[in-house]
Amino acid sequence: MSKISRFPIKKVSRLVQILFLLFALVHIGSFFLTLIFSQENSVSHQVEVKHGAVGYSAVASVARNHHGLAQALLAEDYHVTAILGGPTMVVYAMLYFIMFRLFGLYQKGQIFTHANINCFKQVSFCLLFWVVLSLIYPLFVVLTIRLIDPSSSMAMYLSVSTTELEHLLLGMVIYVIAWVMGEAMALQDEQELVI
Repeated sequence: MSKISRFPIKKVSRLVQILFLLFALVHIGSFFLTLIFSQENSVSHQVEVKHGAVGYSAVASVARNHHGLAQALLAEDYHVTAILGGPTMVVYAMLYFIMFRLFGLYQKGQIFTHANINCFKQVSFCLLFWVVLSLIYPLFVVLTIRLIDPSSSMAMYLSVSTTELEHLLLGMVIYVIAWVMGEAMALQDEQELVI
């Protein structure tokens, strides 16, 4: 029975792994294409990139979340996609890697293991890191620009949007799921020792 029930999980996990790989390639590839080929002359261009045939959609959401900072960076002739999109892309790459690894474990038939729990914890930490990064990073950008160019009058930016709140909530929920899975494994191990 367990062999029959695990086969579809292995097959579906392989398919999901392939989909994650494709999404990662398209997402990261479109980011670099946008980075290389975009002509940034306004923040509205960032939104147009999102709706174009090839483009990096996360840049548009970053520009929307930090619209004032994006405008100020453009006014100072800085590359908004590289500065605001780069850190976001690093977090996305980490999430793609962790999810690819998690579904690789599922494909091997490892459903409830410590490695799976670690993957869930890593996803939750990435999401929580993303929240902290999105709060602190704009301040870091402005301070760095002010250190490089003391004549810059760029204002400090701090904004919290629903995106950060969603990532915070999702990260906490995923961490609790990992914690519950760990407790269930500990109980199972105790029962096996008693038997």
